Amino acid sequence: MLSFKISVDVKDAINRLQNIDISKILKEQLHEGGDLIMKDAKDKVHVISGDLKASGSVNKREHEVEGGFTMDYATIEEKRTGGKYAGSHAYLEPSVDKNGPIIAKNMERALKEALQ
Repeated sequence: MLSFKISVDVKDAINRLQNIDISKILKEQLHEGGDLIMKDAKDKVHVISGDLKASGSVNKREHEVEGGFTMDYATIEEKRTGGKYAGSHAYLEPSVDKNGPIIAKNMERALKEALQ
């Protein structure tokens, strides 16, 4: 006979899960993620006067983060290519694209650490 048996202590697992504030962990990671995106965008933004860079901010709510740049020309600069300064001037979209997967991995890591 060839066989195997797998079991799990469900009571222990439930007790451990009840002691973890998953909402708090995800909120912390989400807020850190918003800061990460904004820092990266500010590092990428084309600076002449510094006004555009200074206008960047992050608004953190319970389970949502929203950020952006408030200068009137923020979108124009994001979409601009070439001109006096060659190359793409995109700063926000590349930061979201780059850091989105990092934020997801950080959330996963934080949850795994909480379960250990």
